[in-house]
Amino acid sequence: MGEHHAALALGLSLQANLILIDDRKGVTIAVQKGFEVTGTLGLLIRASQQGILDFPSALKRLKATNFHYRQELLDDLLAQNKAQKP
Repeated sequence: MGEHHAALALGLSLQANLILIDDRKGVTIAVQKGFEVTGTLGLLIRASQQGILDFPSALKRLKATNFHYRQELLDDLLAQNKAQKP
């Protein structure tokens, strides 16, 4: 069973509004089923906005893993995060 199958099954069983999926195919299916979807980066942004973690530090740790990302996207997210700081 793929990541998106497991996430969708769990989301349906919990009657969740939001599910975490990074898989593009899974995102498409989840949206079609009426879920709000976020990925790993979206989850980190939300946690940072709530003061749970420091976004730049979290990204640094994430980069040390096998997480796939576009550097331009990370640069944009870091700039947005910096602009939101008081």
